[in-house]
Amino acid sequence: MNTPIILACAFVAFLLAPAFFGIFAKGKPDGAHRLLTVASVEKEYLKHMQREGKCAVIYIGFFYESLIARPGSDALFEGLSFAEKEVLDMARSLNASAAKVDGNNFILCADLNVSSAKPMCARLISDCDGNSKIAGVCLGVFLSEEMNTSFKCAAGYAKKAARFAKSKNIGFQICTADTLAEIIQNETIESNIETFIDKNYFYPLFQPVVDAKSKEVVGCEALARLAGTDKSFALPHQFLDAVKKENLNKKFDIHIFKKCCEWQAGLSDRSKIVACNFSRITFATPNMANELIQIAKDMHVLPETITLEITDALDGFDFGVMQENVDTLKRAGFKIWLDDFGKGHIALKELSDLLPDVIGIDRSLLYAADTEQGRAVFESAVHMAKKMKAKVLCVGIETMAQAKIAESAGCDLLQGYFFFKPMSADALRDLLQPEKSQKKD
Repeated sequence: MNTPIILACAFVAFLLAPAFFGIFAKGKPDGAHRLLTVASVEKEYLKHMQREGKCAVIYIGFFYESLIARPGSDALFEGLSFAEKEVLDMARSLNASAAKVDGNNFILCADLNVSSAKPMCARLISDCDGNSKIAGVCLGVFLSEEMNTSFKCAAGYAKKAARFAKSKNIGFQICTADTLAEIIQNETIESNIETFIDKNYFYPLFQPVVDAKSKEVVGCEALARLAGTDKSFALPHQFLDAVKKENLNKKFDIHIFKKCCEWQAGLSDRSKIVACNFSRITFATPNMANELIQIAKDMHVLPETITLEITDALDGFDFGVMQENVDTLKRAGFKIWLDDFGKGHIALKELSDLLPDVIGIDRSLLYAADTEQGRAVFESAVHMAKKMKAKVLCVGIETMAQAKIAESAGCDLLQGYFFFKPMSADALRDLLQPEKSQKKD
């Protein structure tokens, strides 16, 4: 072959080489554009920490439970492929390393802070929202800023944050070493909530209720608290969320009910009434009424001195069973308090069928009553509640002005920090001594 032909062939080969090698290289991107091993991501994490002194570890969990996704099925394959593509797209945009931890969980490390992590998380959730291949996604981001934080530890924190986001249905959670405490505490409470009940870690505080006209204390509401070494182990919403999640509503409610009966049995003045909170789930439990009646009898407490407060708005309870229990309890002498009237979820049918003895007006109506329109709504709610021949309780009163609004609207009972804050059993017992009665002007 002569030289011109050889040169011509070489020139053609040179022109075709990029396309030729591109075909065979397709689907095999380099470093940041393909999934690595977890060990490789760890190396990247260490490089970031040594170079910058900080690194964001991102844990991503995908869910496929809404799919008919059996192993080997097209639905599962499509879901996994979609998840991998989304993770790789994120890694590419962040110039980051990513790895698959297991079938539906991934981990990345990147140079991020709180302000840059938020839109990144929101974007991934938006991409997955409504996609038939993915039922859901949660992300946890741990911003590691201490040189002695190992990758294993940082990844564990990110995973905890992702689980926290899933349990709260908030999509993603970003945390640092300083903000991690609540997440760890939440996880601790959920995993130990039944033990806390069994070991008697819960105790009640009591917030007095006053008569709107005389301002005399006529009773109190029991508020559950979880005791730690400093008596402030957790906020109520944290342990109440755990109680619901672990399906311990009845066990928890009865535990606190016994505490209320114990306090009531120790009073010399049995005219004071204590209100105890109950979930609708508990009230819709068959034979619950007879259990409460027997507990009160065993503890030598008159049902007339106990008000059972129905709280929350959970779906999925049997209203028929709930009404049967309410009727049985009322016949036995217990009073029924229906809470949060005006909030939106209290149906008028509940009022007419349950015929509560006390109706609590939701505090949001009181707080909006500083305008003419808001005051009209508040007064209308009070008027409607009084039409049910129930005593009307206004809660959350914090100022003299709010107290006057509640009084002028016709509320019978008042409660709030303006009158009394929640207090211990001993403090309330002292308050109720005749010689220590207190009134608010």
